[in-house]
Amino acid sequence: MKKVLVIIAALLGAFLLLACEVSTANLTNVRICNNAVDNGGDCSEDMATFKTTDPVIYLSADLENAPSGTVVTATWNYVKGEFSNEKLEMDKVSATAADGGNLPFHASLTGPADGWPKGDYEVIVSLSSDNSTPITKLYSIK
Repeated sequence: MKKVLVIIAALLGAFLLLACEVSTANLTNVRICNNAVDNGGDCSEDMATFKTTDPVIYLSADLENAPSGTVVTATWNYVKGEFSNEKLEMDKVSATAADGGNLPFHASLTGPADGWPKGDYEVIVSLSSDNSTPITKLYSIK
């Protein structure tokens, strides 16, 4: 009976490992800014406050140790403020690291023609692996 339980436990463990997507990929240097410093879209500094008149908010990050097929997703949310007190998803963009390795990741969000609503915002950057923790960048527009 003990052998049967051990075999069942081993099979269950193997099944759980196969169901998880574990990766060595990670994100570093995650920054948001109102002025990308080069054509690639890198932010030289990390900003926490933006103006209602800033036309674009940029996100830059470094994807490191990514196996091919790793997906990076940036989800832009309006959290609360003058427009609404409910969290609203504004945009979601994803990119796939076809070849893997160390790669830059860039995203941007263009503001409305009449300016950003004042309030609190966030962008959540996540990887497609089960062992990664999403990185949340909080910012406000004043």
